[in-house]
Amino acid sequence: MQKFGQKQIDNFGKIVLTMPVYNEIEVIEEVVRKNFNYVKQFPNSDLVISEDGSTDGTKELLQKLKKELRFTLYSSPTRKGASRGIKNALKFSVKEGANIILITDSDNQHEPKDFDLLLKKINQFDMVVGLKKPRRDPYWRRLGSKGWNFFIRVLFGVKLNDVNCGFRAIHREVLEKLLKDTESFAENPLSELSIRAKFAGFSQTEVAITHYIRETKPTAWNPKKIPQIAIGLFLASLKLRMSLNNPS
Repeated sequence: MQKFGQKQIDNFGKIVLTMPVYNEIEVIEEVVRKNFNYVKQFPNSDLVISEDGSTDGTKELLQKLKKELRFTLYSSPTRKGASRGIKNALKFSVKEGANIILITDSDNQHEPKDFDLLLKKINQFDMVVGLKKPRRDPYWRRLGSKGWNFFIRVLFGVKLNDVNCGFRAIHREVLEKLLKDTESFAENPLSELSIRAKFAGFSQTEVAITHYIRETKPTAWNPKKIPQIAIGLFLASLKLRMSLNNPS
């Protein structure tokens, strides 16, 4: 590889690129191939996919692709939910021996080569978070994200502009210490991971990344549930803040 020197590559150790996947039949083959081709540039790397009980043919297509591309596939017989799917993807990556975990969504809104931007900083920080710039989501998601980021900054002091971004690079030690206890937010586990990372003394930064318009219907978010989700996150945030102030 020319973009990273051999010393940098050696310092990375084993890189695992992981994706939580649920009902993405229209785009999943393209996404898998792009991410597989990216991570396989690194020696001693792997693509780990955590499939969460898909019912639209995604599960069967992944099993077919696995025979050709030889990635690691964990498949659930039933739906565990978006939050559990993300946590499982991270957990499986640690299980596969990753030193650095790259995580991305499976909806084809991200560009795998942008992981280069994160990896250039990962030996200086414990976690590097993507910042979608400009963000190509519907207005209600952009508005909700701005409110959430402001709330998290005020309540927890986490100075990220996209605290829930699903595109990031993480050192193994962060997940070994924090993932087990990351259970407070039913919808936003990566936000909680960044919050717990700050309070545990881990360093994190963010890097601007490309973001594409989603061409398919979202499978995990329902705008009608936003008020219910917002109330639940508000109460969970207050509870988490108190527990971080008074660790047992």
